[in-house]
Amino acid sequence: MGELIDPTQHAERRGWARHDCSLSASCRQLGDGTRLARPARLRNISLGGVCLQSSRQYEPAAFLAVEPGSNATVPWETRLVHVLHVRRLENNGDWILGCAFVSQITNQQLRLCCHPRRTAYESPIDSLQACESNGDTDTDPLET
Repeated sequence: MGELIDPTQHAERRGWARHDCSLSASCRQLGDGTRLARPARLRNISLGGVCLQSSRQYEPAAFLAVEPGSNATVPWETRLVHVLHVRRLENNGDWILGCAFVSQITNQQLRLCCHPRRTAYESPIDSLQACESNGDTDTDPLET
């Protein structure tokens, strides 16, 4: 079972730079026999993984299909993720799922998650300048 955490006390362990986002999605656990999709929210994303918020707890080591929600702007149809860690939020009881993508997303998909109003045809320079203006000054994986 997951542990209660204070999200402000969480230590950084991810190898990729995180980019905040707030996109609706749904999660479906593979192999549970139900094919039941539950709502989730992408809280941040990197080339290698995603942080999901869900009202349902999934166990570490579970594999999930992450799909666009009803009003989603997630730039993929279905992505498989491997749940690495699960923690419960103190403020509302939702679950935070730290997940690794089974196969890494592209720089373009990352850009579209960070800036969902952008289209695939806009300049990557615009995306970089927007990240820099938001205080994201780490080495930027968005460079092409």
